[in-house]
Amino acid sequence: MSFRRLFVVTLLSLLWLLSGSVLSATQTYPNPPIQVGGSADGLHDSTVTDAEIGFKLIFNELLAKGAESFETKIYDSNDKLLEDFKNGKLQALFVSSLKFIELGDLIHPTGRYAVQFGPSLKQRYLILVRREQEGFSLADLRDKKLSMAKGHVVGKRFLDVTLLKQGLPISDRFFGEIQLVKEVNTAVIDLFFRKADVALVPEFSFELARELNPQISSSITAIATSEPLVYMLAGMRYDFPKQRLDNIEPYILNINHSSRMQHLLKTFRITGIYRVDEETLKEVKTLNEAYRKFTQHSP
Repeated sequence: MSFRRLFVVTLLSLLWLLSGSVLSATQTYPNPPIQVGGSADGLHDSTVTDAEIGFKLIFNELLAKGAESFETKIYDSNDKLLEDFKNGKLQALFVSSLKFIELGDLIHPTGRYAVQFGPSLKQRYLILVRREQEGFSLADLRDKKLSMAKGHVVGKRFLDVTLLKQGLPISDRFFGEIQLVKEVNTAVIDLFFRKADVALVPEFSFELARELNPQISSSITAIATSEPLVYMLAGMRYDFPKQRLDNIEPYILNINHSSRMQHLLKTFRITGIYRVDEETLKEVKTLNEAYRKFTQHSP
């Protein structure tokens, strides 16, 4: 673990303990904690430890005035996460948008939320190559090395559909190697220093990398761009009591209520939480349907 990562985890742990001691001394909770599960696929450049501590801090800070609290667990296995959600061990979950749209009626009809990272709720994904590869087609990249951040499953779904539209195999069978890195910026740097031949990143992360290193603009370019896609979604279980949901929702949607909260959100690169409607999910559903059609007759 790097010194910076150790420092962040230690700081968050201290804040967690302090937050718990303050709340327990000043707050009584009429309801048991809301049990929340999260998918490791839904994390945004965070470790499991960081995410568990961070979400506990963020949401318990939000809900303190509402006399509610959260307990959060991050699952490596989506199957186990969904099993616990279905059988009622979890009352809420946050997952990638692809998993969310598969849950259907298991999600509360009104308790659906989107987490925003970066300047826009929906982000475009870019397939990047070095400038000398600019004339390449995707077919020219067969058996090459792809670098992408772990957890960006909706971006990978865009990549797979792009390949399938050109009559090529999905990424797991098309590339010679897929390197999953902890942070998006690492994927850009891998491409820049020729440690990878292709990178898959969100557009706003690429823009940030170009600001930090102007040489990237002259060295790297995009050969394909996705529609704007919502990245991560959260939802309450369908039988979660409406009166409790009505109580907590104003606090969840009003995230910038204190300087301490703004600092926590900045640490985890969260810029907003919003209600989900059909418009929010439109592009992801279209992408998923295209993938289903292309693969339903695949061997």
